[in-house]
Amino acid sequence: MNKAFIKIISFVSVISALMCLVGLGWVLKDQWTEAKTISPPKQATEAPEMTTNHQLQIAALGDSLTRGTGDPEGKGYVGYLIDGLEKKANKKFLLTNSAIKGQTSKQLLSQIKQTEIQRQIKQADFILLTIGGNDLFQGIVKSS
Repeated sequence: MNKAFIKIISFVSVISALMCLVGLGWVLKDQWTEAKTISPPKQATEAPEMTTNHQLQIAALGDSLTRGTGDPEGKGYVGYLIDGLEKKANKKFLLTNSAIKGQTSKQLLSQIKQTEIQRQIKQADFILLTIGGNDLFQGIVKSS
């Protein structure tokens, strides 16, 4: 093979590896620093009034996926799901997103015992839940 071709492939490989390491470092920094300082969830955002008597309520619980962390608009899958439901049903929904970035299953069990969270769950027509990613990630970090 041509030596210039091998040098180009080597250069691209080194750059790709460095980019992967930077990305991994970014994720680990995020997990190790911000995940330990769990902050209370933001207040529920109220949707405009509906023309019917009953406004559909959605309670969202879980970790950063449910919270919308990393999404440029901060909506995450919950926000996009509600947008789609509102368009299809031609109704507005009331969302209470109590998800917490970095939350584990054990922390979610503690959160569910809170009076306000129990009230939100009882009033909800739909409950969205995503949990377990941080449990898996902590298992990988501890075994390393």
